Amino acid sequence: MSRQLRKCIFAALFLVPIAGCSISPGLLDDGADDIITGSIATSPKPNNVETSDWLEMRTALNEAANQKAAGSLVPWENDRTGSSGSLMAFTAPSDGIGRCRNFAATLQNIDGIHRYKGEACIAGQENWQINRFELVDRS
Repeated sequence: MSRQLRKCIFAALFLVPIAGCSISPGLLDDGADDIITGSIATSPKPNNVETSDWLEMRTALNEAANQKAAGSLVPWENDRTGSSGSLMAFTAPSDGIGRCRNFAATLQNIDGIHRYKGEACIAGQENWQINRFELVDRS
């Protein structure tokens, strides 16, 4: 066996497996993590919004904030209360680095139409936390 062939076999059998130990953590990671995705983190419910309406609005916000084409109107409806409305997350980040988005929301119920504005920030992979939710006006 030639000296060149022995060097190649040595490298294949001993050096390549050892080199695998020097790979940086996460380099071969598939990007998955343990964070539950597709959800809005628990946020304080405004006093003037029914709990089940709040849950429907948060679900719609998650859809609006995660859309590739942000700026789309996402309707929501609560069959339990008869309330409905829509949400739109704006495309431009509100924090300048893309972790937060302003949004506009409507709630139509027996009391009339309520318009809100707010801000949601990503707290993990597709896990949004509502930081601000305030009534703009009602009619």
